[in-house]
Amino acid sequence: MAAVLEWDAGYQDTNAEFIGDRIAIQSISISDQLITVTYLDRGDDEPMSAEPTLERTQQYRIEGTTLVTLDRRRRRSGWDYVCLL
Repeated sequence: MAAVLEWDAGYQDTNAEFIGDRIAIQSISISDQLITVTYLDRGDDEPMSAEPTLERTQQYRIEGTTLVTLDRRRRRSGWDYVCLL
C-alpha cells in the first residue's frame, strides 16, 4: 500500500508498505488521519493455495512523506490525503 499526499506545491507519493501475499482487501478507510486496512489472510499453518478467511486489520499514519505502521504513539497531523494506491 502507498498513499499520495496533496501539498501546497503539488502531490507527493509515500513509500510502499507490504500488507501481505495473496490477501483479500475488504476495506480501506481514512478517519482522523488514520488509515485502516481490513483484509482476509491465511493462518500460519495454512498453505498459500488456501482461500484467505482470517480477518485482520492494519493501521498506518503519515510521518512527513513516509507511510508507517501505527503503533501506540500519538498520531500526527499536517497532511491531506488524495488517494491510496
